Amino acid sequence: MRPFMSALAAIVLTTLLCLYPNPPAAAQPAQPYTILWQRQITGSSGQPPVISPWGDIFLLTGSGVLRLNDRGEQSWEFKTGGKPTSLPVFLADGSSFVATAKVLYKVKPYDRPGWSFDLSPPYFLIFDV
Repeated sequence: MRPFMSALAAIVLTTLLCLYPNPPAAAQPAQPYTILWQRQITGSSGQPPVISPWGDIFLLTGSGVLRLNDRGEQSWEFKTGGKPTSLPVFLADGSSFVATAKVLYKVKPYDRPGWSFDLSPPYFLIFDV
């Protein structure tokens, strides 16, 4: 009988919490803001900026990746030869992956090129089942 009562109490409590009218939180007045820096980018890829785990800002351009520090200063630029099609993926060692429609690039820290993998067809995927 005890498990039944515990379950019944949980159901009643959940129902009461769901039915209790919660008033919406009061809106806060708009606070003025200060623009710390801004940067004009030519040839945008249409992708939003990405903040890396290290606090740097990665901007995808029409032909590569720009890495900016927190003050908006360019750390490096990596040219991909094509428009990046997805946001970068970051690795713990400071490297990142950037993909275009035809090539996947590994960019090592400090703009050193890593490997690249051609994604143009025909390519074969082998699965072990």
